[in-house]
Amino acid sequence: MRSKKVRAAMIAAAACLSFTSVVAPSATALAAGYTGLAQEANGNWYYYNNGQKVTSGTNLVQNEYGWWYVKNGQIDFAYTGLAQNEYGWWYVRNGKIDFSYTGLAQNEYGWWRIVNGMVDFGCNSVENSEYGWWKIANGKVDFDYTGIAQNPYGWWRIVNGAVDFGCNSVESNEYGWFYLKDGKVDFSYNGLASNQNGEWMIENGAVTFNYTGAYMDAEGKGHVVENSKVNNGLVADIDYLNAKQNTAQYFDYSEKIAEQMKAYPVNPEAAKIDIAAEDANGASGVVLTASRKSQGDYCLNALVAGHKINLNATGDNKVATAVSSNADSDIKVTDGNVSFTPAAINADDPSDEVITVTMTDGTEYRVHTVNELLPGMDITNNGVKASDAGVYTFALDHFFLRVNTEGELVYYRYIPQYEVKVDDRDELGVKAENMAENFAAQDAIDGSRYYTAFIELEPTYRNAMGGFSSGYYLVMDENYTDIDEATLAANEDEKHYHGQGYLDQHEFVVLGKNHYINLSYTPVLADNLPETVKGLDGGNTAYVWVGIIQEVKDGKVIKEINTGDYPLLYESAVESINYSESTLDGAPTSIGQQTVQKNFAAGVKDYVHVNSVDYTLDANGNTDKILVSMRDQSAVYQFDFNTGAIDWILGGKASTLKGYEGYTSTRTDDNGVAFQALTFGQHFARYTNKDENGMITGNTQISVFDNHTGIGPFLTSPTYPGAPATLTRTLQVSINEKKGTAKVYNAIKGTDLTDKNGKYHIASHCGSVQYDSDTSVTIGWGLHGVIDNIPAFVPDQARKNLDANYPDIALKQGCRPVFTDYNMAAGTISFELTPVRNQMNLDSPDALFSYRTYKNAY
Repeated sequence: MRSKKVRAAMIAAAACLSFTSVVAPSATALAAGYTGLAQEANGNWYYYNNGQKVTSGTNLVQNEYGWWYVKNGQIDFAYTGLAQNEYGWWYVRNGKIDFSYTGLAQNEYGWWRIVNGMVDFGCNSVENSEYGWWKIANGKVDFDYTGIAQNPYGWWRIVNGAVDFGCNSVESNEYGWFYLKDGKVDFSYNGLASNQNGEWMIENGAVTFNYTGAYMDAEGKGHVVENSKVNNGLVADIDYLNAKQNTAQYFDYSEKIAEQMKAYPVNPEAAKIDIAAEDANGASGVVLTASRKSQGDYCLNALVAGHKINLNATGDNKVATAVSSNADSDIKVTDGNVSFTPAAINADDPSDEVITVTMTDGTEYRVHTVNELLPGMDITNNGVKASDAGVYTFALDHFFLRVNTEGELVYYRYIPQYEVKVDDRDELGVKAENMAENFAAQDAIDGSRYYTAFIELEPTYRNAMGGFSSGYYLVMDENYTDIDEATLAANEDEKHYHGQGYLDQHEFVVLGKNHYINLSYTPVLADNLPETVKGLDGGNTAYVWVGIIQEVKDGKVIKEINTGDYPLLYESAVESINYSESTLDGAPTSIGQQTVQKNFAAGVKDYVHVNSVDYTLDANGNTDKILVSMRDQSAVYQFDFNTGAIDWILGGKASTLKGYEGYTSTRTDDNGVAFQALTFGQHFARYTNKDENGMITGNTQISVFDNHTGIGPFLTSPTYPGAPATLTRTLQVSINEKKGTAKVYNAIKGTDLTDKNGKYHIASHCGSVQYDSDTSVTIGWGLHGVIDNIPAFVPDQARKNLDANYPDIALKQGCRPVFTDYNMAAGTISFELTPVRNQMNLDSPDALFSYRTYKNAY
């Protein structure tokens, strides 16, 4: 406002001048007391005052063309700089005040902030010019200032008056110490930052100096913080239940997740040809990709039997004709586009319907309905009862598959395989690819159908054999259309405060639209180990993988349970219990016959290994109890999802139930401590007597897939006298919570099924079971590492390691089924599917297995 008033005053003053002209005044005019500028015959402009030529001093004088700098009575057109009159200081360019100039200008007194041609003595800011950004104090560049100063764009690091855009540090001004990124205070930053004085904990961009406690950084490393400064000489003690922002087990992987989702798209790029495929019902992944075997041939990347597929022209080159290899096809050409409806495919012996499309320019494309990378499926079908008919859902070799009880493939979708780096195994010549696992068909309480599958994002968090993975869940609707990419949701609850996280592959439950129960496996530094176990340096801290179970609706966390809140679980763990050796630097682990020296996941203790979650509802339709299987506890737990209380524990070292003694065996934990084990390394516990409303009345009944894992090489025969063998079985258990008893019934032994057809019914890891009826128990056989990692092109590799119980079964791919549909009443196998690796995928680093198999009515 001040500068506007001054400029207005100058204009008014100019109007009071007696005369201003651009021609030489007459003698009469001069005699009359002329004051102003006049041009003489020599072409120079001179300043007259009361008719007298001025010959000394400097002035600013106006005529109708502006204000001019006059020196010794003559306009100095060569002058550029600052000049003063009674109205202030002004910026002169080539002898004339430049009212359009805003920036910095220099005189003998310093550099000054100019706004619309005038020195702004009221400026106290950080301003820009052609020379850079500068700290201005009372209108003048303050070259003596080093600190942090503000302008409308933020607070900036100033060094000797200039903004230091290269500053990434913690620096101070009169208001405190702040974190700077690229020269600017980042008030959104929460984390650690260093300067010449040490490492500091930053809260909302500032050092508060009032925090003393523990902090875990983004890499999972714990720190002791004293008055906001990191003491690197101590191991952090973390009080997780009282964790606050940027302390203890806070994490946020949102930036990494966003980058990784872009790096691993679930749909391949469509072939750049004159036609493009689409599913008329909107199924995702239905694109054409070029054949690896034959030029001019293209494969569907996904197919839904019974869904019309359109092959649409992508440009002016239209479809002239289209012919199907299937005489019964409904193929037709309309307006230069093709449509046809693929039938279900015989999964055991797939017949490829080939659509030959000829374009108007004569180009020919051959479209195959059977993807050339589709894994083989050897099916034994002795007839599933009509009342038990349905569809099996599973995943093999990056294919999501659905096969009905007639042996027909009714859906497939291929997820691109991306080579990834996991620790240093690539230096050993061991390749790795991102995982695409646990494909499931899920029916929500309201009857709506969803399809879900795990997509891996962070392979460096994977252990040697997979075990647990970090990624997200892809959610599809009833038409197989992608509708969501679910991750661990950020939680604002003060006891479980964290940002976005990865989900684990083991479990994802759909309750309804945008309503899920999810599971994450996250590395943290815990400080609540009980005195009965020893952590780092003999204390109560250790780096552990915690299982985080959330209920999330519309992106908001409704409930959350974290296994790190329960000191009991450290003591009751059976495996991965050498807490004192935990580290973030990685630990040696075996991959086949080779050893990776620094596997990150192996250094963090996997003491719980949550591998399944199921739920019940209360009378109001809200989640009530959750059933949690923990492999490394060799036990199944029921939690109250509202309070977090443990209702009961089935099996393991801390079982609260009894009555199942006839099904136990003596096992030892990793420290050699013996206990009576009902299950060992079990997977997949489910409630089996929920009603249509998700409620249970009477005793709780559950099913368990019990891997009952033995020692390597995990055979059905002991490798030495007394050695535990892998004796996979499934169980049903009725639990009387009031009496504290558990009754086992309907046990199915894998060895009994092996006796029936000579295939291995065994799983060291993973697996699933559904007791749908007395005549239909669907058992998914999960992973058996010693078999499923044998390359298909070396079938005799392990024949010398035959299982003594089954000398006729070679340890090779094809000797284990993916799943079995077992008629328990008749004691017969109704349906069984065994995988065969596609010859074009022989070099895949993935084990040939399906994490689980689900059976639904359709």
